[in-house]
Amino acid sequence: FTITGHDNWVRSVSFQPNGKYLVSASEDKSVRMWDLQQQRCLRTVSGAHEHFITCLAVHPGLGLVATGSVDQAVATWVAAPTV
Repeated sequence: FTITGHDNWVRSVSFQPNGKYLVSASEDKSVRMWDLQQQRCLRTVSGAHEHFITCLAVHPGLGLVATGSVDQAVATWVAAPTV
C-alpha cells in the first residue's frame, strides 16, 4: 500500500519499534505519524523547521523522534500518535 499526505518530497521515514506506526519527514517542513493498520495520518507537526527536513530517527526506548534540517537545527518530538 501507499500512504500520501505530504506536499513535497519525503526525505526520511522510520518505523516505530512497536511496528504500528511510521514517521515521515518532508521538504514541506512537516513531520507526520502514520497508523500502518488504518493507513492514515494520525498526527502532523507542521512547520517543524524553518527549512526542509532532511533526516529523522526514532529512539526505540524513549518514544522520541529527532529531525534534522537544512536550517542547521536538530529538533526532538514526542512520538505520540495524538497531541
